[in-house]
Amino acid sequence: MTWFWCVLGSTDSCQRTLEVTPVSGSAAAGSSLKVTVRGYDDNGRGVNVAGAAVTLGSATATTAADGTATLTVPAASGRLRLTATHAGMVEAFPREVAVS
Repeated sequence: MTWFWCVLGSTDSCQRTLEVTPVSGSAAAGSSLKVTVRGYDDNGRGVNVAGAAVTLGSATATTAADGTATLTVPAASGRLRLTATHAGMVEAFPREVAVS
């Protein structure tokens, strides 16, 4: 289930709420981690989002036209916070990625 936050505009529609999904919930430091960013409307319909900024700890990437990005996992151990933002959309709820 995806929850979203909405601020109705003059068109009585909501901005999309982002969701960031990693291909895996764990990764080794220095490895590549592919993620997908989707934006959901007020009816729960999702689309891939191009141009979203994705952050995992100190690593950043921007999504391509298909909504995917590949991050290089920072040299750390423990759990890192994965987020996605895009102008005019609601930030994704953070996810945790276990880094070893």
